[in-house]
Amino acid sequence: MDFKEVQDEYTKLRQDEESSTINRIKLLTSRRSAVFDLSNYFFFGKSSKFFLKSFRDYLNSKKPVESLVLQNCCITSKTLLEILKLLKKHQNPINFLDISNNRLKIEPNHSEAISKFFAVTSKPKSLILKGNNCANPTTFKELYSKEIILKELNLYDSGLSADALLVISRILSVNRSIRKLNLGYNSEAFENYVNVHTFGQSVGANSNIIVLNLSDNTSLGKPEHLRQLCEGIKQNRSLNILHLGGLDFEDEGAKILVSSLLQEMPLPGLDIQNNNIGDIGLTYILTNFPCTLTFLDVSYNTFTDNSSILTLAQLLKQTKSLRKLSISHCFELESFNSNCASIFCESITKNDSLAELLCEGIKIPGNPDDFCARLGEAIEIRKLSLTYKISAINGREKKACEDSESLLVQSSIKVVSKMPSDVWDFKETESGSLTEKKYYIDSPNQEPIKVVFFS
Repeated sequence: MDFKEVQDEYTKLRQDEESSTINRIKLLTSRRSAVFDLSNYFFFGKSSKFFLKSFRDYLNSKKPVESLVLQNCCITSKTLLEILKLLKKHQNPINFLDISNNRLKIEPNHSEAISKFFAVTSKPKSLILKGNNCANPTTFKELYSKEIILKELNLYDSGLSADALLVISRILSVNRSIRKLNLGYNSEAFENYVNVHTFGQSVGANSNIIVLNLSDNTSLGKPEHLRQLCEGIKQNRSLNILHLGGLDFEDEGAKILVSSLLQEMPLPGLDIQNNNIGDIGLTYILTNFPCTLTFLDVSYNTFTDNSSILTLAQLLKQTKSLRKLSISHCFELESFNSNCASIFCESITKNDSLAELLCEGIKIPGNPDDFCARLGEAIEIRKLSLTYKISAINGREKKACEDSESLLVQSSIKVVSKMPSDVWDFKETESGSLTEKKYYIDSPNQEPIKVVFFS
């Protein structure tokens, strides 16, 4: 394919995308809808102009727009400013703005325009800026004015600088409206020990944040950084869900988390998936398990000893608080006999608190089909119903031979699931991680619970 053919192919693809975007805009403007969602429809020259004109006419018709979602639309900085000016001019009471994954450089003029139309009403607002560049510290000052009640701010993968984190920290300590804060995948901002201390103290002083996501900030996995963070945020008694996945803090970090946070703070939900925690760290968490914890996610860590699953079984028999447990893709047992399986299955049957169990990708030697079948039977005879998803595959079996260990053929896979189709509502997450999910659990024999996790 020569250069001209490449150009022609590109032109055709662009025209197809523009046509698709324009058709989507026509559909949205032809009906009355409070949610204006153009995610994954690309804005080029023609489609950008068409949107601005159509959106202006839509607003002139006095049709309400409460949510504007422009995820991954390739919008330019100029187009964004024009959209924000339209919203301000028409005094539209929009409460939710999502412009994530457009790789825009968010500057003070953008935040000033956002704050102006956000100030039209006193209702709580949500702002999703993930996947853009928010390194400029002055960007956030306008967003925390007294005229705006900002309840949710998502800055995942936004290139936060150390200075920007300090500005956010100072504002958090005095602005008490925010409830959900996502600063995941901004590791550079947390490199400095003093910054971590300041941020932790500001979250503690805020005392109103209920969901805090700091996943994938590997710099927070350093022992002293993690300890400093825990010491600060434990003062916030309103915190319900803390996401610390992907920090790589290992067993030492697990001990710090228990001693510096969990034993001193009534935290209901903890996500520590993908932290390279081993058997020692898991045992420490389970043997010091706080009675306030109702949700625990330890998936994508690595536990190889039977003692881990036996300690977990003991906890399940004793706990009266744990409602949701995720242990997917973490057990890689080198030996697993029938007695261990029986003890674990019995703990599931006797447990009186679990409403949801995620136990996928368990690696065990021997017969994974048999394990899944027995676990499914144990769940079915529980007094209380359980929403679950389990699967197992053949793993490594430790053998007494001159060669260390042999790998069994991974030919047997068993999946057992009792999950309503509307339970698993996965959304695309920041940089492809699996940390942002929505679960809707309706259990007939227990009080229905609704848990929403943010990344």
